[in-house]
Amino acid sequence: MFATDLVTLRRVADRLRATGPASAGSVRPVCVARAGGSRRRDGTGVVRIGSGGFEGVGPDGEYGPLSGLSGSRAVTAVDLRTDVAHAARVYNYLTGGKDHFPADRLAAERALAVVPDLRTGALENRAFLLRAARVLAEDGIDQYLDVGTGLPADPNLHEVVQRLIPAARVAYVDNDPLVLAHARALLTSRPEGVTAYVDADVRRPADILRDAGHWLDLSRPVAVCVGALLHFIPDEDDPAGMVADLLGALAPGSCLVLSHGTGDFRPKEADAGVRAYRDSGITVRVRSRAEVTALVPAGMRIGAPGVVPVQRWRPDHGPGGVTDGQVGLYGLLARKP
Repeated sequence: MFATDLVTLRRVADRLRATGPASAGSVRPVCVARAGGSRRRDGTGVVRIGSGGFEGVGPDGEYGPLSGLSGSRAVTAVDLRTDVAHAARVYNYLTGGKDHFPADRLAAERALAVVPDLRTGALENRAFLLRAARVLAEDGIDQYLDVGTGLPADPNLHEVVQRLIPAARVAYVDNDPLVLAHARALLTSRPEGVTAYVDADVRRPADILRDAGHWLDLSRPVAVCVGALLHFIPDEDDPAGMVADLLGALAPGSCLVLSHGTGDFRPKEADAGVRAYRDSGITVRVRSRAEVTALVPAGMRIGAPGVVPVQRWRPDHGPGGVTDGQVGLYGLLARKP
């Protein structure tokens, strides 16, 4: 086990100890949503981790108990399953992060053996998501729902948008126990704004909206970011329906930022990558441009430049010599009229 793994496990263990003993069947909070703008009198910040429930700064700006957050759960060794590869940790490895375990590294290296440019695609995907968020912030969008957040990265989405709109509100959503354990790194809002973490599954859009609604004003436009997530959702789980349910409940002017893996450019290589992930226990379903376009809810308008490889979506300095085959992901931005 690498040193970074030991550090991660120690952090998780410390947080579990901080919550006190849990009785059988009880739920022990580990991380809660955090809003910027206030600090506790003892100077320790606005979040308390404990067995008595959730505390933090609520939407009214007052520190106190937080009710109605149903996504909480304890992080345990069983939850983490460090012996099994997890897509978020594999992605973290591919993008140069430190929060992964031997099973994740093995899965990534298996995939890299047959898709040598997989790391390029992951990095270009990250750049696309942050670029799209910046474009939306420049356009005045000040609320973001990042579904399938993954492990913290530098910079995080809220850091990008709050540079332009300090009062922007960002709710991160994931259901990976390790992401939950690291959620504090995502909860570093500027004083004027808000960041929050919702422990929920994309397959349950109603849960996401209910809990995110504690932090976002769903009667106003929200940008929903779904980056490199839906290719882990098989057709039988109806990924298009999940996206439709999320956007359907949001106000006019809301946006969808979506990226998705494809085999359009190197089909044999993509098939080999799918098999490599499957051999590591991770389901992947790459989709064609037409299939990715079909994930956009009816009535939403896809903006220029359309559904394109992510490195071609409004690049800052041109695509930089990276080919569509090297990247293998489509990206788009759509708006709800």
